[in-house]
Amino acid sequence: MNVYFSVSIHGGREKQKDYEKLAEYIKTVGTVLNEDVVPINNAEEVAEEIYRHCTECLEQADIVICEVSVPSLGVGYEIGYAERMKKPILCLYDMGGRKTSDMILGNPYLTVEGYHTIEEAKQRVNAYFEKINSVHK
Repeated sequence: MNVYFSVSIHGGREKQKDYEKLAEYIKTVGTVLNEDVVPINNAEEVAEEIYRHCTECLEQADIVICEVSVPSLGVGYEIGYAERMKKPILCLYDMGGRKTSDMILGNPYLTVEGYHTIEEAKQRVNAYFEKINSVHK
């Protein structure tokens, strides 16, 4: 299953280790299409190239998993883009952090799951994959 994994790149540096652990786990149950975007890249990239790459990956994705603990315009845009394409979307957020956006929490199209530890987040990902796989059988 092709997965687009969306995280806050610029504002989420404090969660980088968590993002990496989640990405590694997701790779055990699916293919992360945008793996090159998950690590914070210090190289200067052209904004148009990032947009093209991300939207192409979103179009190829079977599901979208977003870590939404850190507010991000980019992640919000990607969620809207994926929703418009009717992609299944799982949003994960750290319940020990700041409040997550009501636009995310209140959207009935999204599956939104809180977690306290990365192990819990992995369990939420696993349960979501099981749910999606059972629907597509």
